Amino acid sequence: MRIGRKANSRSGDAGSPARAIPVAAEVTRTWQRSVARYGRLEEPFSLMLIVLEEVDQPDGSVELDDHTLLTCLRGTVRLEDDVYPLGGRSFLAFFCNVNFPVGELVAFRLATAVSATPLVTTAEERVFVTFEYGLAEWDESIGTLANLLASAHRDLTKRGRIYKSKLRPAG
Repeated sequence: MRIGRKANSRSGDAGSPARAIPVAAEVTRTWQRSVARYGRLEEPFSLMLIVLEEVDQPDGSVELDDHTLLTCLRGTVRLEDDVYPLGGRSFLAFFCNVNFPVGELVAFRLATAVSATPLVTTAEERVFVTFEYGLAEWDESIGTLANLLASAHRDLTKRGRIYKSKLRPAG
């Protein structure tokens, strides 16, 4: 999985030249801060790989722009947590001070909040989004960000589950 798209700001200002920082650089900085906190404070952190479900509607494919999806995800996490686009319908979230068992609760809360939030599609339709996820907690034995991401991907594959049902038109 390649990280290299441009990030949007938390405020949603996608056009800001000051925010045209490659996502890989932001992810690396977040990773470094998290590892440093772990070393100083023994504060755990978890990484969540999020893959949004793709669905075809009878009248054609539902299309959501990445900015809408990213804004929805960022609006459901705590301010100290970070969410980054990976491309396609994949996102990466860092959860501060969250170990694996707490990460399960955070993932459930995130899935519940996202599935209850209607999003506006590019065709001005309102839909609800569901996703599947993989979760991994960092410890010193994992060593690198690539290994942590691989661990989250393995968890995603192992779970093979999607919260709720499918995208459904909002009433």
